[in-house]
Amino acid sequence: RQDARLAGLSLVHAILALRPKALAAVPDVVEDVFACARDDSRKLYKGAAELIEFALRRDPADTASLSNRITDALEGFVDSAKRAKRTSTNRHGKFASLLARSVRARPSILSRRLALRAHEYVIDTVDDNAKQAHELLSALDAAGTVALGSDDALLEKLESALPRALAQSERLRPELATDDEKNDDAFDFTKSEPLVQLAALRLLAKRADALRGRPRLCADVVHGTSAALESLLIASPDASVRALGYEVLMTLHDGFFPRTGPNDASETARKCRAALLRGLADP
Repeated sequence: RQDARLAGLSLVHAILALRPKALAAVPDVVEDVFACARDDSRKLYKGAAELIEFALRRDPADTASLSNRITDALEGFVDSAKRAKRTSTNRHGKFASLLARSVRARPSILSRRLALRAHEYVIDTVDDNAKQAHELLSALDAAGTVALGSDDALLEKLESALPRALAQSERLRPELATDDEKNDDAFDFTKSEPLVQLAALRLLAKRADALRGRPRLCADVVHGTSAALESLLIASPDASVRALGYEVLMTLHDGFFPRTGPNDASETARKCRAALLRGLADP
């Protein structure tokens, strides 16, 4: 039964590659796709989410009804999560999978309400479900600033989660590859990486100026926890983690020590500079 449904998703994907508007013309097929998105099998709900993302990208001019169906499905997952046991490790799996993939294709799908739920679920999952935490952080990185109104508002919501995300070093195979990566023959889909750390660092790298304006979070990110950048960048074996981490530090440093005007003499500013100087020895 599951294999047949997965084969059906693959067939619809192939048809959409040739006829981008085909899905909207067959309501029964749309319902079957969303039934797969609601299934408890990760293979099925992830496959459906990938197909929905593909449909959004293939027919960007005519996706209002599909966007509404996505929003309805996400709201349904929120209601289901309220009824699920808090100990359920898969409680937010369907929500995270569909949100991450649909928001990449259509950022406007992430409303303020859904962004607040995603922030809540990041806190629930960041320590013990790296796949879901990675998907949720990726969605918030893609569209959280617009949904919540500003970079500062997004960082405020994630203030307790981001230091924990930097400590989440579980290695996973990438499932949210970009279009460029999918078309790159050299991209290794079998390589495991600390995806939650990378998602947190990408989010911070884009918002380092706003991060500097939040002293408590900035201190936690730079030096205030065991997984702060001053320690992480020495210990991490991953070049991608170190590169993003140093990018965050460099942007912070430029704000702490401007070429003109007074320098910042805070402990965080000094620790930031010291971590960058140590990075000169990083091959």
